[in-house]
Amino acid sequence: GEKKASLSVAGLGSYGGETSLIGTPLKPCSGPGTTGWDRSGSCAWDPTDSGYHEVCVQMDSQFLANSATMDGNDLSSVVGHGEHWCVCAWAFASAVDRDPTSIEGLQLMCDESNSKLREVYQHYIDEGEGLTGPTG
Repeated sequence: GEKKASLSVAGLGSYGGETSLIGTPLKPCSGPGTTGWDRSGSCAWDPTDSGYHEVCVQMDSQFLANSATMDGNDLSSVVGHGEHWCVCAWAFASAVDRDPTSIEGLQLMCDESNSKLREVYQHYIDEGEGLTGPTG
């Protein structure tokens, strides 16, 4: 709908000046050439990223296994246990749904996760829609 369209173009323009979940300047999630929608190493906002790769986590083998088997999203070839990675908003939400207490071992890195994430989640809450991954 119209609201979804406005969300997708509500980007910050340039990647500079983005903030983290704690309101500080966004820090890189990992080294350049690795993670992020644009492989910058940052969970930077990009209005063309329909997966919303703004959640920086320290990866856990439990999440990697569940993401592959339950979500159809095998990340094991690109990231390992203990490494940092920008995961999709839906992937993080799936981990929270499956394991609200321990989030499948993931550690949310608040100063490396993009503050735009709040708008993404709020949009789906307001619309009464769920975030879905590759397998729906």
